Amino acid sequence: MMILPKTTRPLILGLSLLCSALNADEESIKQPSAEEATVLSHPALFISQEEADQIVAKAETDDFYRHALDTGILANAQAAYEELQPKLGHLPRKESTHPHQNTIYAARDLALGSLFTNDPAYARLAADILLEYASFYPTLPQRKSRTGKLTAQTLNEAMMMVQFSWIYDMLYPTLSEDERRSIEDNLLREGAKMLLPKEGRTNWQSWHNTALATLGLVLDEPSYLEQANNGPWGFHAQMESSANPDGLWYEMSISYQDYTMQALTLQAIACQRAGIPLFQADNSQMRALYLAPLYFAYSNLYQAPFHDAHPAARLDGGATAWQYPYAWQQYQDPAMLWLWQVKDVVIERANREKRMPPLVAQSVIDFYPGSPADKTPKAFSIGTDQRESGQLRNVLGSTLFNNSGVAVMRGPAAETSAEMAMIWKPRGTEAGHQHPNNLAIDWQSAGHRWLSASGKWEGYSSRLHKDWVAQTLSDNTLVVDGESQRPSGKGIPNWKYDGEGETSAGQLIAFTNGLTFGYVQAETDNVYPGVLLARQLIHTDAYTLDFFTTLADEVHTYDWSLNITGSLQSASAEFSPAQAPFTQRGVAYTYLSDTQSLSAETPVTTLWTDADTSETLAITTLPQLETELYVSTTPWKSRERGSLILSRSDMDAAFLNLWRAYEGTDPIADVRQIKDGYSLVVELISGQTDTIDLGFDGMLLDGSVGEDIVYRARAFMLRQNEAGELLSATAISGNHLRTPALELNFAQPANWSLHALPDGSYLLTFDHAETVEFTLQSEKSYSIQSLDNQGTTTGTLKSQATQSWQLQPFTNYLLSPEGQSPVSLPQLVKTFRTE
Repeated sequence: MMILPKTTRPLILGLSLLCSALNADEESIKQPSAEEATVLSHPALFISQEEADQIVAKAETDDFYRHALDTGILANAQAAYEELQPKLGHLPRKESTHPHQNTIYAARDLALGSLFTNDPAYARLAADILLEYASFYPTLPQRKSRTGKLTAQTLNEAMMMVQFSWIYDMLYPTLSEDERRSIEDNLLREGAKMLLPKEGRTNWQSWHNTALATLGLVLDEPSYLEQANNGPWGFHAQMESSANPDGLWYEMSISYQDYTMQALTLQAIACQRAGIPLFQADNSQMRALYLAPLYFAYSNLYQAPFHDAHPAARLDGGATAWQYPYAWQQYQDPAMLWLWQVKDVVIERANREKRMPPLVAQSVIDFYPGSPADKTPKAFSIGTDQRESGQLRNVLGSTLFNNSGVAVMRGPAAETSAEMAMIWKPRGTEAGHQHPNNLAIDWQSAGHRWLSASGKWEGYSSRLHKDWVAQTLSDNTLVVDGESQRPSGKGIPNWKYDGEGETSAGQLIAFTNGLTFGYVQAETDNVYPGVLLARQLIHTDAYTLDFFTTLADEVHTYDWSLNITGSLQSASAEFSPAQAPFTQRGVAYTYLSDTQSLSAETPVTTLWTDADTSETLAITTLPQLETELYVSTTPWKSRERGSLILSRSDMDAAFLNLWRAYEGTDPIADVRQIKDGYSLVVELISGQTDTIDLGFDGMLLDGSVGEDIVYRARAFMLRQNEAGELLSATAISGNHLRTPALELNFAQPANWSLHALPDGSYLLTFDHAETVEFTLQSEKSYSIQSLDNQGTTTGTLKSQATQSWQLQPFTNYLLSPEGQSPVSLPQLVKTFRTE
């Protein structure tokens, strides 16, 4: 588990979760104005004295509560008391962000401890800290609109004001009138003045809103609350402008989504206690924001670190999971329940530590009073369904974020199989925390981030971040003429994003997933003038195939690159040291070292290893005329990693590469190209053979495999057994397939997969948005059953030798020989694992 630093970790306690989730119709909910909000009687912002007393009483008879209370709340309070005593009278004064954060969060822990112990010493010391801040806060200058008074950024100060509000709320009954007046006038209202000017479409604004909302509630100041919720950049405006319909935050960094969601959750909790139901506002867009991180994760809980996200981002990180008890109580979604229950594993870790992390104590105390009787962790799995008005779509365990432009392809078979993600930014580069990385990928196997997106692992002002991390070359995509994609520039400043009338948008061409083959294709002509970039990815249980093409009206230099978390072990051809290989390229190329090269006009396989895994990564580069292959060493966090670049100068280029990670024996026996190089045959050591036929001009391909299998599709993938019989097929914009056993015809091209089952039945995955007439021809009669997400029959049709019927959008069908007993279906879902 990732435990956040104490200075950034929120600690929200209370028994508000005892209340049932709001069941009102979302459309009929009236949003109360600030004047209609319930006036809170202190303490009540996040917890009341009565609620604290109930928790203490519960701990008398429940060992679980006793452990959480003793090793969490009370231990933290005592530690805070010992930490704060020497600081009294010696607080830092100006722009010392971390010292102030440490002090304020310790004062929060101390005030919270006073509620549970009624210890006047705790309350007095916390009050004195608050009063000392009040004594000098008005004297501090604010040099610029975005700089704080205590700190260098209003962002940090907004987070502190949330804590000041809570501390004041908890201490209120112990303070004199003069002390209350001093804290309110000289600290809380002064902080509100600094935060009231609107900030705009930023995560800063979310924290400004939360601070203003909590200040408004504890001060009974409707104007602050009105600005926070209903102002030009208030909560509702943020939901409309910054929360994508599929649930991803517009900055498109999963780490910044976690960070922003902390603010939104705190604001919603506090306002709910005052009778303002933000959780249910705006058609429950908040619900989509909670769901998106779950569907963005790989099945081992890691998340693709696109843009300014931490390379080790995980779904169960501390910044995320504490919010899900609240989300589950509001929406009753089992996925939200599951995520908190995953955190139960942290309890075992806490038992071995001197103090239970506040995060754990918070989750235990908050959630268990209102949880279901059965607290056994449930499995979380993804099958085939549409969520959030179809913007978020799942197909047999893989996920499409249609509005944000991300496909997450999870392993189709073994629990350790590889998983990947790809982005194409249909909304362009909207925020400074995005990188110029259209069509970039992230790829992992068995938990090892072999081809990790660059992420953010250096300070924003560092030269390494500007000139390498935030440049296209570091992000597993393609560079044209040595310069980063739009929006870009040498030494990218903090930060670049699309200007008015400009866009760096890409578009999705196709996405689907079968039991054997997953497929995603996207393209963009907006990141380099006059150049179209297109990428097709086929993801299987044994390998990933990447077909990257470019089209232009003049000659360009194209550099396709992968950044590999490992080092080169060996190659099937001999490399030579490269002399000045990247002349007249951009600044990012200066970070490549130890560069070697060879001609890629014949097949080349490079093998890569890393000390963090027992796997080997094998990358097979298929023959590419007049193309040079380079291997280099590049910066990567606290060490280095490898780089593989294919470079070609021409008007058009095509790069065809296949990679896989494995322990022991390579699962690929042979790879060879057919049909002028745009299609290939992959022979597996299992004896199975894959035939992949790719197109990129939008035309349907009339193709065949041997004499027995004929198809028509824009792209087609086929797996056969050693006898040449069909095991699995996936068609992109396909309308015809004929095998010796049956013939399928579709009235219009659609994406679909056909998977043969051992008893002669077939699973048909119809992945199309419209109803399509379908004809099945066979010597046998079939029973056709529609299936739900878990593989349970929802309807049955009887078929004669030739039968037509309507295929319903995004539906799985079981085609069984008439009279045959029900078959055992393969697993149609991908189950997340928590080790």
